[in-house]
Amino acid sequence: MNIVFNCPHCNVQMTVDEAGVGETVPCPTCNNEFQIPQGRPEEEVKTEKAADEAAAAPAAPAAPAQKPLNPTPPQPGVKPAGDAAPAEKTKEPEKKKDAKPKIPSGKDLAALLPNQKKAGHDDHEKGPGMRVKSIQHHLCIDMGKDLFDATVAKFIKTVPKEDIVSITPLSYSYKDSGGDIISDYGVMIVYHAKE
Repeated sequence: MNIVFNCPHCNVQMTVDEAGVGETVPCPTCNNEFQIPQGRPEEEVKTEKAADEAAAAPAAPAAPAQKPLNPTPPQPGVKPAGDAAPAEKTKEPEKKKDAKPKIPSGKDLAALLPNQKKAGHDDHEKGPGMRVKSIQHHLCIDMGKDLFDATVAKFIKTVPKEDIVSITPLSYSYKDSGGDIISDYGVMIVYHAKE
């Protein structure tokens, strides 16, 4: 049976087999590690979501109400009827945008990649081969200090110059804690690993 839970760091909704409860995995969205909580059964969440969508669906469009030329000032403690409905409609689409990536149980999420073995998927870590390291700018800010350049330089020093295949700039977007979409940058370093 699958369970549904939210990442404690970025609040993205995820689904995982209940056998993975208690394991530590990185979030596919924010890459922060966390322990998989108990969560709720997937069927229960689907039923709730269907009920919420059915309740939020408008019955029939009403004829627009005409406003008086000289409106009376609002009385304290009384909300105008026209203000409540639009506020609910603007909040509903945000819930539908939540991603629900399926996460396999295990220590890493390499099984999400195409053509990976389900069992023993850590075989790619053995022996020489190509490696990719992505460094995101927003993850290199500590106590208000921008450590992006130092982080990239530190990593590049660990790889011999002749083994670096490419260093590619990236631009990406993510949702901050307030739900705003933030554009940022990073680098992707492709290199040969020799062991």
